[in-house]
Amino acid sequence: MVGNPKRKKDSDTVIPEDLNIVVGDEVISKIELPNPQVKNFSLNSMEKTKSGFEIKVDWGGGLYHYEVQFSFRCKANDFYLYRVKKNSFSTTHPDSGNFLDKKKSKVTKIEPNMPIEKFVMANYL
Repeated sequence: MVGNPKRKKDSDTVIPEDLNIVVGDEVISKIELPNPQVKNFSLNSMEKTKSGFEIKVDWGGGLYHYEVQFSFRCKANDFYLYRVKKNSFSTTHPDSGNFLDKKKSKVTKIEPNMPIEKFVMANYL
């Protein structure tokens, strides 16, 4: 993963607009990040796996929080989205002081697998 030199400047903070997917020295794809239209969006990690890579993000605020994992695999020298795992946290009774006490998990298998060029992260948040 290599950051794109085209970035937004927010006071002294640099906010990335996208991720460049690099193989060797070549940028093979770009994934646009949903900043700032998604509340408190954070790119947590991007890690290599046996078959490709995973991107982990989270977002939300107040009474709701979401954690999303995007799984890509390499096939025929290209990357394909094959699974999205989303954990949704909500608050049952805000007055209780017990926040984000309810968790729902959903795994979506992408069939057929989606070429990385067609992947729009905001569509899966």
